[in-house]
Parts: sequence; C-alpha cells; structure tokens
Amino acid sequence: TSRVGRSPTEQDVSRFRQHFIQLLAAASSQSPFAPVAGANKLLSRLAQGGSHRVSLATGGWRDSARLKMASAGMCFDDHPTATADDALDRESIMALSKQRAAERYGESFACSVYVGDEVWDARACRSVGVPFIGIGAGSRATRLSAEGAVRVFPDLSDADIFLRSVYEITNAA
Repeated sequence: TSRVGRSPTEQDVSRFRQHFIQLLAAASSQSPFAPVAGANKLLSRLAQGGSHRVSLATGGWRDSARLKMASAGMCFDDHPTATADDALDRESIMALSKQRAAERYGESFACSVYVGDEVWDARACRSVGVPFIGIGAGSRATRLSAEGAVRVFPDLSDADIFLRSVYEITNAA
C-alpha cells in the first residue's frame, strides 16, 4: 500500500510512467544520456558479425529504455528485447530476451553471456546460471567481482579484448 492507504491502480501506474518518461525526455534534451564508452561501436560490430547475437534485457520500462538509448545515439528497436513491461523479475526478463533472440535470429543458443553494470544484474545471472560480465570501475568493479562477475571491464572501448573474453566464456561453458 502507499501513503494514500491503498495499492496503486493501473491508472496511477500509467500516470506515474507517463510523468517519469516526460522527466527523462526533459533531462535528455538538456543533457543527452551518455552511452558506456565503446557501446555503440561494439553493438554495430556484433550486428555485422555472425558469431554472437545481441538481445537486450532491462528491468526498466520499454519506453524509458528506448528514450535513453536514442538519447545516447543507439536504436533500441534494432535488437530483440525484454523489459519490465514483459515481466517483473530480472530472471524472467532475461529468459524472455533470449527467447525473442532465438525467434528473431531463427536459432537457439547453447550459451548466453549477460553484460551489465549493477549488482542486481550479477545476482540474477547467478540465480539462472548465466555467465556475467560486469561493466564498472573502482568500487563498482569490486562489487561486481564480489557478486560473481567472470570478468569486469571499465567500459567497452576495447572491443577486441571484450569479444575475446566473450569467446573464452562461451567456449568454456
């Protein structure tokens, strides 16, 4: 229940989401969201290559993820996705993202690797047995490693080293 003494209605949630998206849009028009260094280039490279496929899984809403990626110069709709619009828990979102990737690309995947920047990403991966690559520096990198990241990178600027790590992880699984 909330401070008004009841659970939010669908209309309450809808209004909140609309307001949240408006705030994100206003913030991004003043200062665009910055992608992780190297993310645009890496996604483009992965899209052109055939050895690995990309799908997106986010605990955020579809509209907010789309807005953030567009602000950062990336296209959300280029990839199969699953969001908080599809499921409430991260594990289900991850499974649905993989399922949508299989449908889009017409193939199943023997191994998945999840890339994220928060401890809840690492915990969800550990819960479902998916190798996790963390993105972070300093104390964040330390926390991601402690939560089970198999590798941690400060960013995605060195695509060759990152892809070599993905290759090693997928071939070890």
